Amino acid sequence: MRTQWFPDLQVAAKGFVNQADNPAFCLFLFPTTTHVLWAEEVALEKGLPVEIVPAPPGHQDLCGLALRTYSARVTEVESLLEKEEIPFQRR
Repeated sequence: MRTQWFPDLQVAAKGFVNQADNPAFCLFLFPTTTHVLWAEEVALEKGLPVEIVPAPPGHQDLCGLALRTYSARVTEVESLLEKEEIPFQRR
C-alpha cells in the first residue's frame, strides 16, 4: 500500500519523450512485477521518493515496469534493494 506520493516526480519528468533519458532520474529494472512492487513498498516505508513507471523500450524482456527515483537518491535506493536482496538492474 502506498504510504506517500511524490507529485514532483511527475512534474520534473514532463517534457521528456523517453523518460529513461531524463538526467534527473534513475530507473531500476526488475525481473518480475512482484519484485517491482516489493521494491516500491520497502522504499516508501523508508520515505524514499519512488514511483512505478513503464520500463523503457528494449528492456521489457524483464517485467515491463521500472522503479523511478531522483538521481540524487540512487545510492540510498540501491543500498536498500541490496539489503532486502531484491534483484534489480540499474539504468
